[in-house]
Amino acid sequence: MATTSRGDVAARYLVGCDGGHSTVRKTLGVAFAGSSSVRRSVVVGDVEVTGLSREYGHTWIDPQRGMLALTPFRTVPHWQFVAATADAGEPSLAEFRRQLDLFTGTREVTISRPTWLSAYRVSVRMTRQYRVSRVFLAGDAAHVHPPAGGLGMNTGIQDAYNLGWKLARALAGTASPGLLDTYQQERVPIAEWTLDTSSTGLDQLRTAISTGTDVIDAVSKPEHRQLGLGYRGGPLSKNLTVWDGPEAGDRAPWLQEIGGGGFTLLGFGAAADSLDSVHGVVTRALPGEQDVLVLVRPDGYIGMVAGPADVKPVQDYVDLP
Repeated sequence: MATTSRGDVAARYLVGCDGGHSTVRKTLGVAFAGSSSVRRSVVVGDVEVTGLSREYGHTWIDPQRGMLALTPFRTVPHWQFVAATADAGEPSLAEFRRQLDLFTGTREVTISRPTWLSAYRVSVRMTRQYRVSRVFLAGDAAHVHPPAGGLGMNTGIQDAYNLGWKLARALAGTASPGLLDTYQQERVPIAEWTLDTSSTGLDQLRTAISTGTDVIDAVSKPEHRQLGLGYRGGPLSKNLTVWDGPEAGDRAPWLQEIGGGGFTLLGFGAAADSLDSVHGVVTRALPGEQDVLVLVRPDGYIGMVAGPADVKPVQDYVDLP
């Protein structure tokens, strides 16, 4: 039973996705280790903009003051306004206009109609306890970090995707006793990587601003897409054979072809003849020079790489991961 501002809620599990100031995390008494800057350093919000092309994002750099970025949204008339500067005041339309004037020096660009205004201090914090009994933490409730690289949304969504299919199996009664524990085991290393990478990115961004070098190169790197992150060596990653393709724990590279939503078993080469022997899973035969079965988890990561004769281990994984 959980008590909310809208009344009591009865549920078998609770997931706290309530941000860096998470009430759920504080109620659990879970440590949120790390540090936070003393001063406000960024004002951010959604505003309407005139005088700029919506075909591009626009950035102004002042080595003495910092950076201002205006980025149009695709489906609504608003833009995201971000001013990273040491003299950021309380978030208001007047403060946003002041920052706009200071950075651009023009009256041809105007902002109006804010729908959201906020400010924040840079924090680098995370918990290593994502689960307390039947309560879980995800997203910013579990980890906060500098915005450099734009890693926050992807990391939070991946938390939810990792936990979601496991909760579904638990609710359906088709989960092994330790399945829900693997959420913490798999996601804590990802959070550690995110905090380290975004902190490094912030340092590189500050250097780029102060020296006048390319800010885009400082904050936009291939690794920020996070497609190379995975769970190799984790509790759900099983390699029963060796092949030239991706290993258990890697993100499956065939997702555009096979879709998602459940377990998918791929049969390469002659191993495709074994597909009919595994039940409760979508199967797909793919050409290949090696005879391998590859089991893709509901969240798009490879759970098992097996040989054609390893039908029982594959079936056991599908039945009770």
